[in-house]
Amino acid sequence: MSEEAVVVDRGAKRILRVGAYALDLFIMSPLFALALVIMGYSEQDMTSRADIDALAERFSEDADTLRNVFIGLLLTFFVYRLLSQFFFGRTIGKAATGIAVLAVDSSESPAFDRLVIRELIVVFSLAIPVVGIFIFLGDAISMFTNSRGRAWHDRAAGTEVVAS
Repeated sequence: MSEEAVVVDRGAKRILRVGAYALDLFIMSPLFALALVIMGYSEQDMTSRADIDALAERFSEDADTLRNVFIGLLLTFFVYRLLSQFFFGRTIGKAATGIAVLAVDSSESPAFDRLVIRELIVVFSLAIPVVGIFIFLGDAISMFTNSRGRAWHDRAAGTEVVAS
């Protein structure tokens, strides 16, 4: 990415970020299913309606099972986003929408520690029961209210999403 392009394209359009996020969630669906299989749920548990009903009943009766699945989903989300951004400079959703995460101070791909901070904020906001959804929504709203489109997790990590 040229220095000129970075300066001109600062502050990627917010709707592209939302689209990238939605696309990444869709792409992660098979990874979520794989996480469930690794945790001991069979493919059959997730395919027939009767088995899905039985699985839902199991969740309602067993808080540990639900907690473990939730943790597995969060870990999958975290690892996918962290590693794809570290190794490829973006997630598949960001690549499809033409945006990338850069360090604010260097206009280059952020260091691994910055990406960890960025993604941990998002994952922890989702992990906190009840209050977390408000933190997550506040983070998303902050992206729309910041003049450069930087959400809380971007500001904390010293990163910015830009059109590439």
